[in-house]
Amino acid sequence: MNTPPLVSVIIPVHNGERYVVEAVESVLAQGYPRLEVVVIDDGSTDRTAALVQGFGTPVRYHHQPQGGVSSALNRGIGLAEGSLFAFLDADDVWSPSKLALQLPVLEAQPEVEAVFGGMEHFFSPELDQASREKLSCPEGVIPAQLKATVLIRRESFHRVGLFDTRLRRGDFIDWHARAREVNLRSVMIPQLVMRRRIHASNKTIVETATKSDYLRIVRGALLRRRQSAAAAGPDGTPGLPPEPPAPPAAIT
Repeated sequence: MNTPPLVSVIIPVHNGERYVVEAVESVLAQGYPRLEVVVIDDGSTDRTAALVQGFGTPVRYHHQPQGGVSSALNRGIGLAEGSLFAFLDADDVWSPSKLALQLPVLEAQPEVEAVFGGMEHFFSPELDQASREKLSCPEGVIPAQLKATVLIRRESFHRVGLFDTRLRRGDFIDWHARAREVNLRSVMIPQLVMRRRIHASNKTIVETATKSDYLRIVRGALLRRRQSAAAAGPDGTPGLPPEPPAPPAAIT
């Protein structure tokens, strides 16, 4: 019998004591026998370290001076030992069947490099009714090409490259744009694989707090497109990369 692949789950966290335990528990609850959780503490000053270290094996805790989410993600990737990568923000959770739904797709289809899945929003329990009325929490499961919904082969991730550490937010928007440019072969399953928490601190709208980062992403995509067109020759072969990505409604 073949040994199941090791799945490395990278969780970046900064001052995440309120939610990080639930995030890690949702990964450990997958019931998959070959799993490592790599938590990168990006300069937390709260109880994050003690809470994460309390899990013991198979959770690996690493601290670094605060450098931003992309820096934390990249360090986690450098430490990861698995042949498959997955990600989770410290304030969100996976559905209990995420890996059980996505692993068979990669096993049955060697040509597929990455599997995405459905996402739903939920109000964090500590929010009172008045706070909930000020926030948007769309209902239902929607297809989501997000960091926390993907399961990707290690070599495929590196074919796209690491996250851009110049970006404070929008790390996965930029990464996914580059993935499209190299024709990453991905599929979307309709089932729920991840739940995004709506709480008082994650209501940042791209137009207000991430405009400069999004402009950097778009400019980078346009530059790569022009460079590809120039290298392709007058007949336009090979094909141009996709158009720059559209901004999401919100980023947490």
